[in-house]
Amino acid sequence: MPFVDTGEFRLHYQETDGPSFTVGSVSPTMNGGPPTKPGRTSRPPTGATKPGRTSGPPTGSAGSPPNKFEGATQKSHNQETLPNAEVSADNKSALPLIFMHGFTLDYRMWQAQATFFGKTHRVLTLDAMGHGKSDAPETGYCRADRVEHLRGFVDALGIDRFHLAGLSMGGTTALGFALKYQERLASLTLVSSAAAGWDASNKVSLVDRLAREKGLERARRKWKDITLLFYKKDYHDIKRLMEQMIDDHSGAIWMDPMRGRYRRDNDLPNIHKITVPTAIFVGELDRIFVPLAEQMHESISGSVLHIYERAGHMLNMEAPERFNRDLADFLNRVS
Repeated sequence: MPFVDTGEFRLHYQETDGPSFTVGSVSPTMNGGPPTKPGRTSRPPTGATKPGRTSGPPTGSAGSPPNKFEGATQKSHNQETLPNAEVSADNKSALPLIFMHGFTLDYRMWQAQATFFGKTHRVLTLDAMGHGKSDAPETGYCRADRVEHLRGFVDALGIDRFHLAGLSMGGTTALGFALKYQERLASLTLVSSAAAGWDASNKVSLVDRLAREKGLERARRKWKDITLLFYKKDYHDIKRLMEQMIDDHSGAIWMDPMRGRYRRDNDLPNIHKITVPTAIFVGELDRIFVPLAEQMHESISGSVLHIYERAGHMLNMEAPERFNRDLADFLNRVS
């Protein structure tokens, strides 16, 4: 199993350089295996839009759940968007591309992207602390910690500059990294992203309270009920994989004695300081996150906003072919 040992903690990751996963740098003393577990409705805007805004329905992909919207006409307000963009073969020597996953998930949520972009990029899909097979210490899970974990990871691998993409919690981490270490980024991609200082939902607090009062497994069951509800009728493969990732999650974050007591940062007054090329993706049905995506698009000069019709939170899994094409087009343009 590939791990990076920063001297303070170890982070699990998978590296793709071609059509399949390959083993990255491995500490000789590391053993594989998961860590021990501790006890507004919004539609895409119509009419005049800010340059860089696009919208359209998701498309299906081979190996993904059947998509009843496949073949539907795509709508775009950005004439520069190339729906059939390919990853340029000239990018084989491109800078590394790092993907950060969402809360309670792990590197496996990026499988379709690792395979696609691994043909042209060095792709690294990272397990955040307390997730997947990375270390799961008792505490140290605030956003500032996650930013420093990412910095330690790229430093340990000798990566100076790279493309960074994150979904949900991973997007928040990527946003924090961009605000602190912008000079190290070639581009920033925010997918269904939250932001520090922005309250996504009281459902998170509900699960936190359950963990404290009823225990870890009760919290895990409630979290699965909340997060998998969207995928009950469709996308059965996505539901299965998400359920597996949540079951494999250490739960350490919920049991962190500092949970809810960390200093609260606020990204919103500072997002305008981001000057690195930025792409923002959000699903129309991900109603909590659409207003934030639009706000970030307005604040980050030159950013591109993609709103996928009839898509939810897990954009890269629900519409992998379209997401890969849109992200490839963006990376080709900024490389």
